[in-house]
Amino acid sequence: MSPENQPANRPGPSSRHRFVDQARELLGIHREEVNALIWRRSLGPALSTQSEALASTEPGMLLDTRCRPDQVRLRLLEATGQPPFQVHLLGRDIEHLAHAFAIVASAVSVRIQLEVLDHQPCPLFHVDNNVLRMLCTYVGPGTEYADERHLNRERLQ
Repeated sequence: MSPENQPANRPGPSSRHRFVDQARELLGIHREEVNALIWRRSLGPALSTQSEALASTEPGMLLDTRCRPDQVRLRLLEATGQPPFQVHLLGRDIEHLAHAFAIVASAVSVRIQLEVLDHQPCPLFHVDNNVLRMLCTYVGPGTEYADERHLNRERLQ
């Protein structure tokens, strides 16, 4: 390969996504060079089993509420109609996430959406216009995202 055909030996833009392992690290989302944090956490087998059971028994279930983190479990019980012991791990986990998000957002209340979906709600690329959002998938493949380094923003408009 001749020198003019070789790729330039200069570093490309760095990723603006960061990986974190603890809730306290979520505050890093406020750093200028960060546009997404991926929290590496394990659901554990009991929470996974409970989530899968809810998904299979409550197709189309939707919880969409604004509340304080300490109110999440009650709202989940109201939305599902399940006995408390069948959703207690899920409720505790969502409450934990809501509390972490409220700290990062400096908010007293947060909007919680929990949906049991049987389809992909967003099959194409879109630009998220929220200032701050936390996503968590309990069952299924999860949310796919594109790293900033691989985006051509002019083509997304």
